[in-house]
Amino acid sequence: MKKILHVMLVTALVLVLMAGCQATPEKPVVVQKDMEQMIEKAQQTPKASETQQIMLAERLGAPERLELQLTDRKGTLMVQVDADVVIPEAGAVATARVDKQAFSQETADRLIALLLEGKTLYEPEGYQQRTKAEIQERLVQLYAMQAGTIPADVDGSV
Repeated sequence: MKKILHVMLVTALVLVLMAGCQATPEKPVVVQKDMEQMIEKAQQTPKASETQQIMLAERLGAPERLELQLTDRKGTLMVQVDADVVIPEAGAVATARVDKQAFSQETADRLIALLLEGKTLYEPEGYQQRTKAEIQERLVQLYAMQAGTIPADVDGSV
């Protein structure tokens, strides 16, 4: 009995391991981003000075208007697109090479100053914790407003 059990377990194990096998694809599934290949392709494209007469929209073959109707597989969702296609009147698109780097505190401070334009990131009043007595007093006011015994606070101040 034990021998039959061992044979069945080994057979099941072999079947599970073989289930993951499939034929080797002829083409690679993932194409690696090769920096040299990307630079070579970028150099093959005409330079901006050569194509300034040809506008970007013409080179891309972009339509002036996009009208499209999409439906999901189930047919429950339908999206209709009717929009103007806006492409800048330029001969080329500006690109820049970027690289990863660690943020220093100085860089973070400059980004915050640039993005927030001198405003605070949050309003400190929203983070003050009220006491139980303050909350009860506010609830009494709100119930009185709801009942109509005192005028409603229309500006929404707390």
